[in-house]
Amino acid sequence: MNTALSYRRQTVEFASGDGVCGGYLHLPLHVTRPPVVLMGNGLATEWHFGTADFIRAFTAAGMATLNFDYRHFGTSSGSPRQLIDFARQLEDWRAALAFLQQCPQVDATRLALWGSSLGGGHALTLAAEQGAGLRAVVAQVPHLDSRRALRETPLFQMLRTLGHGLWDGLHGLVHAAPHTLPVVAEPGELGMLTRPGWKAHYLGLVPPHCGWRNATPARSVFRVGGYRPIEKLAAIRCPALLVYGRQDAGIPAQEIEAAARRMAQVQLLPFEGDHFAVYAGPLHEGIVTAETAYLASLLEAVARPVAAGCGDCAGCSGSGSCCCARGADARC
Repeated sequence: MNTALSYRRQTVEFASGDGVCGGYLHLPLHVTRPPVVLMGNGLATEWHFGTADFIRAFTAAGMATLNFDYRHFGTSSGSPRQLIDFARQLEDWRAALAFLQQCPQVDATRLALWGSSLGGGHALTLAAEQGAGLRAVVAQVPHLDSRRALRETPLFQMLRTLGHGLWDGLHGLVHAAPHTLPVVAEPGELGMLTRPGWKAHYLGLVPPHCGWRNATPARSVFRVGGYRPIEKLAAIRCPALLVYGRQDAGIPAQEIEAAARRMAQVQLLPFEGDHFAVYAGPLHEGIVTAETAYLASLLEAVARPVAAGCGDCAGCSGSGSCCCARGADARC
């Protein structure tokens, strides 16, 4: 995949609930007031986990992106750190959308949502709330039903996990340091995600020297159980693309296909692979290309040719030569 960057990156902050979300606005070079894609990530991840190729492709096609950290993660506020709270994350999505609707650098009348895994469920939920106010929504390997996931969890494992959640809840009451669980673990171990093979794939998305830890306050288990984006799908009025793996161990293909029957304007993009094939591997580039074409068409994006560069230095914004030999996500 082409690693040249065709954007400049701008640090942003916006208020959300009782705190502030930090993120980055990626603006395609030489495009005035481009359409914009609001992007959201998966369970317990930071904005840059597995998104680089999507950002490059979307901006190269003339679309801006807003990528942000949920509260309690990354550069966003919130304590305890790395708490997973779906209701608060949906507040963050709404706040990000409100930020874009007031942002003079983008054309918010041409706006789409993009989400992956848990973020895919959030994107669909927000699309249902917005009615006809969006051009499109893309949900790849989307989480649709927490209750179904709980039913598939062995009883003993569920009870052990809930016990840890209660213990951490007591820690919170006395303002003690959080008692944590791994975000991702091997099958049979304690963790939020324990599907076969998922630990290695998930941790492979974490960049080197990142402050993220494979740990979440155990009280997170009480903030995720009743979430069912699948119940909202009939209210979505914009075109939707559902990208899913036929061998996904966590998001059954039949669940996605049944969900699509609830939606008025939906296109399916199945692939022969597991949950993490969207992020890396032989199928990844084709998925990025298909999603880019889908969004560019519906957002009426216009690409402009640009030279390779890092997107972060003065040269890339037109006042000199890029100081990077190749398009990498490094600072200049």
